[in-house]
Amino acid sequence: MHNIEKLIIDWQNIIRNIEGVKRICHDQISAEVNAKPIKIITGFRRSGKSFLTQQIAKESIEKELFKLENILYINFEDAQTLPYQNLKGLELIWNTFKQKISQKGKKLVIFDEIQIIPKWDKFIRSLYEKDKEVSLFLTGSNSKLLSSELGSNLAGRFIEFSIHPFSFKEFITFNHLDIKNKTDFLRKSQKIHELYNEYFNYGGLPEIFSITTPSAKKSYHEGIIKKVILDDIIKRFNIKNISLIEELLSYLLAGIGNITFASKLTNKINSIKKSNVSQNTILEYIQYFLNTFALIPINKFDWKQSLVFETTKKYYSIDIGLIDSISESLVNINTQKLENLVCLHLKQKNKKVFFAQDNLGKEIDFIVPKKKTYDKYQVCSKLTPDNKKRELGNFILADKYLKSGNNFLVSEDESQVIKYKNTKIKIINIIDFLLEL
Repeated sequence: MHNIEKLIIDWQNIIRNIEGVKRICHDQISAEVNAKPIKIITGFRRSGKSFLTQQIAKESIEKELFKLENILYINFEDAQTLPYQNLKGLELIWNTFKQKISQKGKKLVIFDEIQIIPKWDKFIRSLYEKDKEVSLFLTGSNSKLLSSELGSNLAGRFIEFSIHPFSFKEFITFNHLDIKNKTDFLRKSQKIHELYNEYFNYGGLPEIFSITTPSAKKSYHEGIIKKVILDDIIKRFNIKNISLIEELLSYLLAGIGNITFASKLTNKINSIKKSNVSQNTILEYIQYFLNTFALIPINKFDWKQSLVFETTKKYYSIDIGLIDSISESLVNINTQKLENLVCLHLKQKNKKVFFAQDNLGKEIDFIVPKKKTYDKYQVCSKLTPDNKKRELGNFILADKYLKSGNNFLVSEDESQVIKYKNTKIKIINIIDFLLEL
């Protein structure tokens, strides 16, 4: 009992003194702190879920919504929780908190990385139904392990939020740079471009910000990849063909933004490895990457028929820095990473995002449906005479079938509005796009 009491109090003290950048999604999530449904926050490992929930807990104390003594925060990745990573351990933690620490009144309960506990949903449902004064927050970094329990025992009892690694806008804030308007941006342009180059190279996983040397940053990213593969996939799903799943992830990261057909991918892997892996196995392994939030899938949208094809996809990395954890010779660094950044920015804004390609291979990188229109996005490093027809001509083809919407070309060029064959196109500099200037 003494060990559990100390664990709970230690975390309460950490929450009381927590400092840091307020995430863009913070207000949306904290607004529901008193809502009865269970609040579930999912996302990739090391993307900031723990810190976010601790910040929400501290804010709740400051607003006098909860007393410090009535906050129970447990991170099940903490080695001290190993003896309690089962249903009996969960009950013991709760009973210790309720009997030895908490006072009368509302209680805020946060269980971080809850999916580590087998059959955790049974305890959570019981707590949800029996104690009307408890506000429950859960976090998890594996959607499959969460969704199976959510769908059965907790259906209709939860609100789900998704958190990404830091956006460039959040990275700017982390570095104590406040941009109020376009004039302010121009005055601080040099520093902003320096930060952009750092973000473009190393991404937005919060722990990377404290690492100083390029080699150490690369080592950190390689460790994250190994953590995702070895812990979240190989061990939990009992994968036997370890080399295949590692090589498949490297292949997908090297080919971010490429249209992926399961049959062609399977044939290519079997040709390279001289193996006989089934298409179902490849699809199963890809699903594991999606379950851990390592990859973002984008479905194909047919711009002629306005249909979505879920079997044809593109995949993007959840963090731009992870792309460089594989051999750089495999990646068209600039264009593919720019495309990945645009995808992440659109997804962080909770947009529905598709890509489009017609029968002749004409492609629109991203299509975002609006009320009665479709915004269309192309991405390239620089607009040149050689690529102008390819990058801009596809907007004209798409506009024949899609109702009028905005046409955006996101690049490293200066922001401006142009007309190409009577079609209006907004060229947006990537930094302007990410900062929404």
